[in-house]
Amino acid sequence: MGQAQIQEAQQAVKTARSNFQKLQVEAQQQLQAAIQQVSSKQEKADKAQQAASTAEQNLKQKTTELEQKQQQLRVASQKVSSAEKQANEARQAGEKAARIRTQAEGKAQQAEDRQKKAEQAVGTLGTTLGRLGIARSAIDFYALGDYRKAINYLKQSLKKAQEIKDRQGEGYALANLGNVYFALGDYAEGIDFHKHHLALVQKIQDKRGEGQALSNLGNVYRALGDYDRAIEYWQQSLSIARITSDRLFEGLVLRNLGVVYYFKGENPKALEYLQQSLAITREVQDSRGEGQVLENIGNVYYALGNYDKAIEDLQHSRTIAQETQERQTQGQVLGDLGNVYYGLGEYAIAILNHLGKTKKVESLIKRCFELLEIFTTQIGLL
Repeated sequence: MGQAQIQEAQQAVKTARSNFQKLQVEAQQQLQAAIQQVSSKQEKADKAQQAASTAEQNLKQKTTELEQKQQQLRVASQKVSSAEKQANEARQAGEKAARIRTQAEGKAQQAEDRQKKAEQAVGTLGTTLGRLGIARSAIDFYALGDYRKAINYLKQSLKKAQEIKDRQGEGYALANLGNVYFALGDYAEGIDFHKHHLALVQKIQDKRGEGQALSNLGNVYRALGDYDRAIEYWQQSLSIARITSDRLFEGLVLRNLGVVYYFKGENPKALEYLQQSLAITREVQDSRGEGQVLENIGNVYYALGNYDKAIEDLQHSRTIAQETQERQTQGQVLGDLGNVYYGLGEYAIAILNHLGKTKKVESLIKRCFELLEIFTTQIGLL
């Protein structure tokens, strides 16, 4: 190898060494930079971990606080529920107290009104002949059939009621005067008093009194034989009975309409009204009224030729009359049954019903038939 080549090689080695040193320096710098980066990242990681740890602690703290808030909320909710329950109980107690107070006030007002009425009654009637006592006497004489004395007392009662402007008492006296004159057969006077009564109750807007006045007028016109006029008044009375929901009075008016249609010979229509009346008497448990309506229905069936149904209803009416001890109705029903059996040709039964079924009557009828048999045998009829 020549000298030039050696130098050239040495130069190459020198250059290589220089490059290596440079590379070494660069590598060290890069390593240092990498170490710094790693250190920085480690520092950041440590900070992040520290931050995460702090965040975890904060989260635990917040969770604890949230659990405490939830517990407080549950306690508060329970308190609210308890408060609402107490408020509801207080409201109910308040409403009950208000109702009791209202009832108490109403009763107090009623008591005050009664006291005022009592004081007024004492103040006005105490200085008179005693209108109520007069009216009571009138009723007693009416029941005894002493109509003239009843009229005398009722007129005194009417006068006193008019003096103290007692409209109810005035209407009561007018209605009863009409009824007494009706009982006497003085229908003109009866109509006059009933019409005065009707005008009065219409003026003071007494619906029940108006219905009664119309019914009383119907009674008078039926007695006069003016059935159409009676029906007119009773239809008006029936409307008022339904408006005022007076079922007992409604049943009575329906019965009156049924009877008057029976008198007119319109038996199907009579039956229609009487069946409605019967339903009401049973609804309101009016046994006496039920027995009377059944008697009317029995008579209608008799007029229609339905004797079996007539006997059934009349027997039912008789049973009720016996249970309620209505002697007059029992007698009427026996007469009605006698008519039915007479129509059937059952003369013996008819006689029994007319005379009353007693041992003495049965013995008398039996003896009559024995004598009839002997007589007819002797003259050759048997």
